[in-house]
Order: sequence, then structure tokens, then C-alpha cells
Amino acid sequence: MRIAEISPQPNWVLSVVAEDGRVGAFDVSPYLKDEAFEALKDPAEFLTVYNGGYFVEWDCGADLSAGTIEFRWGKLAKLPGAEADSFGHGFGRARSRPRKAAASRRTPKLPRLAARQQRIAH
Repeated sequence: MRIAEISPQPNWVLSVVAEDGRVGAFDVSPYLKDEAFEALKDPAEFLTVYNGGYFVEWDCGADLSAGTIEFRWGKLAKLPGAEADSFGHGFGRARSRPRKAAASRRTPKLPRLAARQQRIAH
């Protein structure tokens, strides 16, 4: 699955629109007890979600693969076309601006994430 749009919602839920038009909701709250996701308990940090297409990532370094999201999401519908904007209101939208340089991040990147971003850049 490739993620076309991701939008943070209240109660640590991500609204997800897949490239093929499927729409769903993914509950991040079960992951908050994991050390890698602790920073997301802060609602402001949760809002910093970035859509990488095959993964989502937050400024704190926490990330989830599209495969994990697809396996555990609650599918809500399939829209007639990949362009869907049904969750673009309320709590906030994922950033569409370019990512910050690695040196300006608050926490160091995980080695696998850095390798993945390097592959995407080429």
C-alpha cells in the first residue's frame, strides 16, 4: 500500500487515504507505551506526522510502515478515485513541506530510516 494522504485526528488516530482510494483510520494509541513512541503522547508532537508514501514519520523519529498501517487499520470506505480529501478538517493535516535536514532534528535518525530516505532520494 502507498499512502496518498495522512491526517492526525483526536485521540491518537491517523486518518489514512491509500493511493488506490481506500480510506481508513489507524489507532496509534497502543504504540504509545513503546519507548520509541513516547514523545507522541504530546498532542503537538503527534501533529508533526509526515507522509513518506510507504511510511509515516514524526519529528521525534517514531515511524510506522505503510504495511503495518494497512494490516491494522479500520478500513472505512473506498472512494471513487485516488484524490480524496474527506479528512482534511478538524485536528490538522500532515505536512506537505519538505523534511528538515537530519542535523536539525531533535533526535538522531534510526539507521534504517536514514538508509530508506537515502534510497528514496536517489
